Amino acid sequence: RNKKLNFTASEMKNFVHFLPLIIGDLVPENDETWDLYLYLIQIIDIVLQSEFNDDDLSVLESLITTHNETYMKISGKPLKPKHHFLTHYPTAIRRCGPLKFLWNFRNEAKHKELKAYTKNTSSRVNICYSLAMKSSLRFANFVHLNKGFRIAFRYDENKAMSVNIAEKFYYQWLENFESNNIPNGVLSVETCEIKGTCFNSGSIIYICKTFQEIVEFIIIENELYLVTELVEVSKNSHLQSFEIIKKTGRFFIYNKNFV
Repeated sequence: RNKKLNFTASEMKNFVHFLPLIIGDLVPENDETWDLYLYLIQIIDIVLQSEFNDDDLSVLESLITTHNETYMKISGKPLKPKHHFLTHYPTAIRRCGPLKFLWNFRNEAKHKELKAYTKNTSSRVNICYSLAMKSSLRFANFVHLNKGFRIAFRYDENKAMSVNIAEKFYYQWLENFESNNIPNGVLSVETCEIKGTCFNSGSIIYICKTFQEIVEFIIIENELYLVTELVEVSKNSHLQSFEIIKKTGRFFIYNKNFV
C-alpha cells in the first residue's frame, strides 16, 4: 500500500544483490541511475570480503569516489554523512583489517530478539532486568538441551554410499589430492549441510577466488571433503552477475573448512 518493502538487514542484503537479476533486463544499458546502483553493489562486495590486498583497496577507493560523484550529479544534492563515512572505509580496513569482523550485524539480529521480548512483556518495571533474565533463560535452555549449536557438517546416513575413489571418473584429473594410502570405508553423498547451510551436487560455489561446481561430497575417516570441478565464467556487468560458459575438466578436492 505504501510502496515500501520491509526487510531485515539480512533480507535487504540479499535483495540488493539479486535485484539486478530480477529487473536488470528491463533497464536500458548505460542508464546513469542504474550505474549508481551497480557501483553500490560492487562496493558492498568488496567491503564484505574476508581478506584484502592493495589492489582491492585501490579499486574500493575508486568505486567510492565514482559512486559519490555520480550521486551528486544525479540528485543535484550534496553528499550525506553516510557517503562521507564511505570514504574512510579503505583507511579503516588498512588499520583494522576486514570490516566484516568488526561490524554490528549480529548484534542487530540479537536486538530484534530483545524487541520481540519487549512487545510480549506487559510490565515496564525494570524492563532491562526482565530482558536480561529472558535472554539468560533462553541461552541456558540451549545449553541444557544442546540446541542452537551447529555441528560442523550433517548428512543423511541412509543416502550415503560406500565408494572407491580410485574408480571415480574424476580421480585421475584431481589436481590437489595425494593418492597415497587412501583408507577404506569412504562414503559419498550428494547433499550435505555445512555450518547450517545446505549444499547439493551441482551447486556453484566461490572458493579460492574461482567458481567451481560441486561434483559430490566424500567422507574420509569422519572428515568431510568436497569434490569440485572448475568452471569458466563470464561477468555480465549490467546485471552484476556471472554466467557459466563451460566446464574445464579440472577437478579439485577441498576440506569442508574451505567453504
